[in-house]
Amino acid sequence: RSNGGTSETIKIHADQGTAANSITILSDAGGINIDAAATKDVDIAGGQILLTSAHNVANSIYLRANAGTSETIKIHADQGTGAGSIELTSDAGSIDINSGDNITIDAADDISITTDDLTVTSPIVTFTSADSADPVVSITNTHDDGNGATLKFVKNTDSSAGTNDIAGTISFFADDAGNALTEYGRIRTIASAVTDGSEQGKMSLG
Repeated sequence: RSNGGTSETIKIHADQGTAANSITILSDAGGINIDAAATKDVDIAGGQILLTSAHNVANSIYLRANAGTSETIKIHADQGTGAGSIELTSDAGSIDINSGDNITIDAADDISITTDDLTVTSPIVTFTSADSADPVVSITNTHDDGNGATLKFVKNTDSSAGTNDIAGTISFFADDAGNALTEYGRIRTIASAVTDGSEQGKMSLG
């Protein structure tokens, strides 16, 4: 402990040690606690910073900010140019991202998602572009055979299918002279007969 005034410091210094454990802080049975004043930083710098938990419990590594509404947590790679400049990896489990507000992803280049199955659960999915004739939604099949890609609309009623159920609709909207967004046309398919074995559908343009 140092208690000599506002200019006091405590320094632990290994002057010539070159081993990985040149300075070791060890607690065999208890914890290790590092506290700093709320307005002062805890600064850790070195070659690599390796943080490893040895406890097999939930939240075994927990990074938290709980100081007020202006707080942020930032992970920043300042000069890395590789594809994995910042990487989140789970070898056996999932990765869960939760937010009480929006989640924003900005990229100066492409955003690529590679997976066996992508499911988006949302009442509305919007693609927006300020460029002329954009956005373009492209569905590409690269398999070397005679089959192409499929855009599939599914109406799943859980055993309550009825005649004239709407299977899917493509609507075309644009502004009118008063800048009101107006539907100018649609392609719609309905289930005109739903009896098992004799199902029929009807497509309308309008």
